[in-house]
Amino acid sequence: MQPFERFTERAKRALVRAQEEAEAAGTSVGTEHLALALLHVRDGLAAKVLRSLDFDVEALERTLREPASPPAGGRPPAAEGASAPTPEVRRAIEIAFHESRQMGHGFVGTEHLLLGLLAQPDSAGAAALTAIGGVTPGNMRRKILGSRMERSGLAEGRPASLAGPHPTVPRLLTAEPAEPTAAPVEQAPEVVRALGEALRRARREGSAELRLDHLLLAIAADPGGAEMLRALGVDPEGERMAEALRKRPGAGPESRTPDD
Repeated sequence: MQPFERFTERAKRALVRAQEEAEAAGTSVGTEHLALALLHVRDGLAAKVLRSLDFDVEALERTLREPASPPAGGRPPAAEGASAPTPEVRRAIEIAFHESRQMGHGFVGTEHLLLGLLAQPDSAGAAALTAIGGVTPGNMRRKILGSRMERSGLAEGRPASLAGPHPTVPRLLTAEPAEPTAAPVEQAPEVVRALGEALRRARREGSAELRLDHLLLAIAADPGGAEMLRALGVDPEGERMAEALRKRPGAGPESRTPDD
């Protein structure tokens, strides 16, 4: 069972909203209900990065609320008083925990739930987000990481206790996972540092995207990374490195030399 106390208050509100959407539709909680919920928790990071794409939110909501063809075997109707999650939603929650661990976060927020949803591109929620909003796992991950860096890694909010005014939350959160999931791959501290440094360089350059030269410079600035480059015969502060960075398409002033 997952440590559900790690969910932020906003993430819990999103899951409650997903249940309410499903109950209104008279069905179990699907990814379309989760997508709607993430859009409507406006102070959550998921809603902020989604709405930053400037698509027709009303059109997306209409699509997500359209009756969908049930999956093979049919979708179970909602139980009275609480809606059970579909396997896709249970899987999204599992992936959200993995995403949180990979980012080095001690909480599960709405942004992790969004990435868990998008990891299943054939699901109703993810398909609608992609078709109407142009949402992809890649652009969402970049926006989430960029937003987190701008906020100095501060969490959405401290994880909320399961005890609260929403008695239906535990039913949704404590459902057994649809299938066993692979163990998450953790990011080592030096990788987290390098990614943070690369994002800092990209922002300082005014670049709209994170490029390989930003990452290479960040690796070269790390003592461990510099040592590995030297082992490969590359001097992190040498002309060979500087020349390679100068020739990189789109490289700006930040990429002209390994040193600031």
